[in-house]
Amino acid sequence: ELPTVLTGAISLISLKALTVAAATRVPRWMEPNRLDAEDAVKLAFLLSGGGEFAFVVLALAEKLDVLPKDLGGLLTAIVLITMAVTPLLGQVASLASEAFAASGEAGGGGTIRQSPEEESQVAEDAVVVCGYGEVGQEILSRLGTANHSDANDGIPNNGLPRLVAFDTKPSLINNILVPASDAAVMYGDGENPEVLRSHGVSDPRAIFVSYESHERAMAATSRLRTGFAEAPIYTRAQSRREARELKIAGATEVVVERDELPRSSPYLLLGDDRVRTNGDDDDDI
Repeated sequence: ELPTVLTGAISLISLKALTVAAATRVPRWMEPNRLDAEDAVKLAFLLSGGGEFAFVVLALAEKLDVLPKDLGGLLTAIVLITMAVTPLLGQVASLASEAFAASGEAGGGGTIRQSPEEESQVAEDAVVVCGYGEVGQEILSRLGTANHSDANDGIPNNGLPRLVAFDTKPSLINNILVPASDAAVMYGDGENPEVLRSHGVSDPRAIFVSYESHERAMAATSRLRTGFAEAPIYTRAQSRREARELKIAGATEVVVERDELPRSSPYLLLGDDRVRTNGDDDDDI
């Protein structure tokens, strides 16, 4: 019955992996803190094997004569095999996650290159984006187009990127993502002022905190305001109450409406006073 057992083991691993992966892809309005795609792939493989609880269920089913003993033995063997290959599934999970992350980022219009020390420096007055999720990617993309005209107007940058985003995605370790000629995405905690300074940012032209979590946005805004007292800091909020808290923490402006982020954030960072993030005065946030 070896072919039957192997077929059952492969089917169990495949079915569980697909189920776990699907469960992590719920819409963000239902679960704002859902896993990133590469983490979801890793979790799906890690949890795709059988578990000890299956033995309890199978034993109880046999005891109650719900399951024939021959079939119960076959299912037990299938679960044992999937548990035995768990270390192999862990290695596959790491490889699949890294490959998925690299292909997803490169597919977004950027290239990935190794990041030696001398290539991890950016312009001292660079525009900084904290976080490279969906919002961070959109902002950096739109800013890259607008910032290209500034470079053509003769603003010096000594060949260094004037747009930089920081993220802690594992795929960025020892790598730099280059979505545009004048932009870079690097590994690092963007809410830490010392991380920005270590990459050459001493007087940022503007900072945008793109984190979706309000607690993380609050922490980043407070730390960055302490580290860069004069820099304009823009961030996002889901409600006016959160916006007020962010303003108290040191934010210059807060984007309240989620669907306004891609359209208005680049204009804020470029200093265009014609665009208001919330349509009201600061006192009305």
